Amino acid sequence: SLSINRVIAANLAQEGIELIRAKIDFNLNDNVPAEPWLTGLDSCLSPATCRVLVITNEYESCNLLNGSCNLQSNNEGLYVTAGEPGTSGQIFQRTIEITVTQPINPLLANTEAKVTVKVYWWDKNQNRDISLNAYVYNPI
Repeated sequence: SLSINRVIAANLAQEGIELIRAKIDFNLNDNVPAEPWLTGLDSCLSPATCRVLVITNEYESCNLLNGSCNLQSNNEGLYVTAGEPGTSGQIFQRTIEITVTQPINPLLANTEAKVTVKVYWWDKNQNRDISLNAYVYNPI
């Protein structure tokens, strides 16, 4: 139903934000030595959009037109790349885009970025979408 799919889409959008935050945290805290905060997210930098392969934690380019952004639920209830073994049900499309914003202080380059996650799906003979934005910051 429309309301169930809207809740799923909102959760997929929130998950997209959290996956980007987790990658940034990993870059800054878990890597030895620490890496630049947006390392590994090049395929997500505007104007490109990316997808996250949740199981392998890989970030790669995706395109709405070729279906590479498609997600479906698997046997465990996780939304993974559509068409993988064990996937079924409603197809959602999720894109993640990171736009590095201009710093207030020009001496502090790349200190803030806007993350935009968009989720699309087809329901009741209409294209539906939801968009979620968050700002992430380089604490260094």
